[in-house]
Amino acid sequence: MDLPHRFPFRWIDGAGKGTARVLVSADSTWLRGDAAVPASFLAELVAQAAAVLLEGPSAGTQPSPQRWLAGMDRLELHRTVHA
Repeated sequence: MDLPHRFPFRWIDGAGKGTARVLVSADSTWLRGDAAVPASFLAELVAQAAAVLLEGPSAGTQPSPQRWLAGMDRLELHRTVHA
């Protein structure tokens, strides 16, 4: 799992077989109280998960190319997300 992010900005805990795992507690620095998860936080989670899942099974045998998320247009959340 080769992400340029480190603690506290790296949220992907693990990945495998087309899924990525994120472990976030409700009392973390980014999610205080019972508030909804911000859309910007969810967008970053999707970007990190995509970078990890696009590595493929051959990661580690060769240097992975840099990946950049250029932007997102019209991010829509169909329901409120809580930790």
